[in-house]
Amino acid sequence: MQSTAPSRKSRKSLKVKPSVNNNRSDTKVLTTQDAAQPKGTANDGNGATFFTHNGEKIFALIIGINDYGHDGLYNLKGAVTDAKRFEKFIRTKLKVPNTNISYLHDKKATRSAIIKAFRSLENNKAIVKNDAAIIIYYAGHGSVVEKPKAWEDWFAPDDRIEMLCPADMTLSDSDVPENRRVEGIPDRTISRLLLDLSTAKGDNITLILDCCHSAGMNRGVGVGGPDPTLQPGLRRLFHDQIKISAKCDSDIYSRPIGRYRPCDGDEVQVTRFSGSLWDSHVLLAACSRHQYAWEVHEQGLFTTALLKVLEEDTAHELTYQSLMHRLHMPKYQRPHWDGRHSYRRLFGPPEEAADSHRILCCRTHQKTRFALQSGSLLGTTEGSEFEMFKTDLVSDTQPFATASVVEVRTFHSYLTISSELNQHPALAAHGDVHPWYARLTKAADAKLAVYCKNSKFLTRVVKTDACGTKLIVAVDPVLTKGKASLILTVQGNTISFDRHGEEKNPLFNEGSLVKGFPWKIPRTARADDIAFVRKIINYYAHFSYHLTRKSPDHIKKFVSIKMIKLVGAGSNYKPASEDMLQNTAGGVSQPVQVEVDPESGISDAPYGFIIHNVCKVYEHLYVYLLYFDASTLQIGMVGFILLPVPSRSPSRHPDIWFSSQKSPGDIENPHPVDSRLGKNSQLKLFESQDMTPIMFSLPKGQDVDICFFQFFVATESIDLESMLQSSILPELGATRAAFRMETSQAPVAPDARKWASMTIPVVQKRRGHGVFPNTRHSTETGNSSTHPSTRNNRTSRAATPSSYKKTTSS
Repeated sequence: MQSTAPSRKSRKSLKVKPSVNNNRSDTKVLTTQDAAQPKGTANDGNGATFFTHNGEKIFALIIGINDYGHDGLYNLKGAVTDAKRFEKFIRTKLKVPNTNISYLHDKKATRSAIIKAFRSLENNKAIVKNDAAIIIYYAGHGSVVEKPKAWEDWFAPDDRIEMLCPADMTLSDSDVPENRRVEGIPDRTISRLLLDLSTAKGDNITLILDCCHSAGMNRGVGVGGPDPTLQPGLRRLFHDQIKISAKCDSDIYSRPIGRYRPCDGDEVQVTRFSGSLWDSHVLLAACSRHQYAWEVHEQGLFTTALLKVLEEDTAHELTYQSLMHRLHMPKYQRPHWDGRHSYRRLFGPPEEAADSHRILCCRTHQKTRFALQSGSLLGTTEGSEFEMFKTDLVSDTQPFATASVVEVRTFHSYLTISSELNQHPALAAHGDVHPWYARLTKAADAKLAVYCKNSKFLTRVVKTDACGTKLIVAVDPVLTKGKASLILTVQGNTISFDRHGEEKNPLFNEGSLVKGFPWKIPRTARADDIAFVRKIINYYAHFSYHLTRKSPDHIKKFVSIKMIKLVGAGSNYKPASEDMLQNTAGGVSQPVQVEVDPESGISDAPYGFIIHNVCKVYEHLYVYLLYFDASTLQIGMVGFILLPVPSRSPSRHPDIWFSSQKSPGDIENPHPVDSRLGKNSQLKLFESQDMTPIMFSLPKGQDVDICFFQFFVATESIDLESMLQSSILPELGATRAAFRMETSQAPVAPDARKWASMTIPVVQKRRGHGVFPNTRHSTETGNSSTHPSTRNNRTSRAATPSSYKKTTSS
């Protein structure tokens, strides 16, 4: 949140485009997904299913504050009304019983009462862990204040924290004695309360904040506003009216966290709450860190827009993300959303999720033309084909149209559909502003060289039409293994797959460096299961395509990147090595080398990255970090989060991701999104509340492994979700590791949109298994550099401090 003076008051009917600024993006090759109808749903007769909410399993805390005392000087007019409107919605639409709702308004919404209400949810025996949904709604003032210097473990952009303002909060103009002053509730406290709640009851938690600076509550004076004739009001208190002490809520932070299970894997004892915010809940925020939340006609703009969509008959089709896509909000107040679980179905069971490969698109003024939120940055090419869907749900299996790419720009593209489909009932029913979703079915100009000694079998794989899985890239049969990127071997009814590991590539010009790496993909298929054979081909093609793509600019024009070994320093970490990313003579980059303990299979030290904005043109940049695991063909966004990596026991749990903060907007002219890499600033990917260091491990029975980190830097916020894919190994589960860093910026002109990328290969060897050659490090994906077309592995993952306690210093 963010703010510093009363904010929000009147509301006006404003014509704005729907929120269409964030969905994943393009994907060159996608995996197919089964279309089983999830439990708790019913079919609508058109190929989609709708969720049937069980109100008995939904619990809510609703807070609305108009009255802030001080002779009404800071009072609001619409916060309590908004809270009551939201309460009515969950009672009537979601059928939540009154016994499941806690309601605090005005003078009852004191600081102690709000914290007590969080604890009541945590201790409520009626809330069954991982089986109930929890909604926390707040309408009132938000504010920002300088971060106490003692809070070194809490990352805050510009060293300012955000806070919720309880009804009894003491302002600086009060004559209350120091020992009786009541502080606001800072984001740091909200973070810990949510972590404790998710630890006790599961992570199906929705936090809705209709106050200023609310986007920062997951981590955020404003410009512009409503027509002044509407007597608008702000939900914000000025920072000079508020103070926060270093000892604020120290009793809450000192409470043991207990055992935290971020994923369905091994439990791990955590010592801090890094990463808890996005992992513990989904945030729906009224505005960015640098904007105001307004109320007009005594109703909050955000709550009004939210309820308008929620009360529609199509609300059962929504995920958190698609809900935010449909909001109609003015440019001076852009809602943000954040959280690992924003792709889940709204207020539904955790297993209800969106298809991560469906990309947001919207209709343009040319009726047969759609803007697709995926451009050259994400590998979209002219002539590629997509299926069009009404929703982003996996259960929506019936596309209403097919479309082809006719124009590609940097961050978006344009699709066209046939003129007769322009009259399709789905399009006619929702008009021009409705968000739609597209899924890639055929990538243009993409071929994968495949060798199979049994040419008849390969012909079956290529030409079979009725197997249910399409080849998203063209398979180019080659006559020799030396020309192949993927090799299929037929032995009876079993098909095995081998990467071609002998390709000439500067990344792997040291043969001894990767000697011992298993080039065979650890998954086989039945010869009579052509659909699964195609699935593995699609997985492999998608992986190798995105790993080897080149960016138009060198990343050094925008940022400098260092990879360092770390050592423990109290509750934090500090560099213990020089930069590991050093190029060899001639500009040819070499892999980073990491030794792994021969017994545990885990690296002896944690690692981190430091990114520094050195760009002289763009004040704010957006940085993303992807992780490529060629052994499992997994692509994830590195999350630097708490992971189930127990001491001296390697974990390969792939479900690690951290989603970028998002904001609705226009695909063609996107609105600014909060960024965390301002001009000349640094990001240390190992020491803030949502980034813990990285550890490396080796699979059992394997002495050498290879993985890749790929940095993306862009001049505006992007969504890389469609690039990701889960592990090919079912026992490892699905992966959507996500990482983002973002502070607000002015819109970038279309011709000024830039991006660059850099790939860092990391080779891990069990200590004693040969000697590393004296070579080092990374590769830029700029104009003059190349990448491996399929090198391999997955060993790297974030780890909790406790998982390498023995490596830290006292």
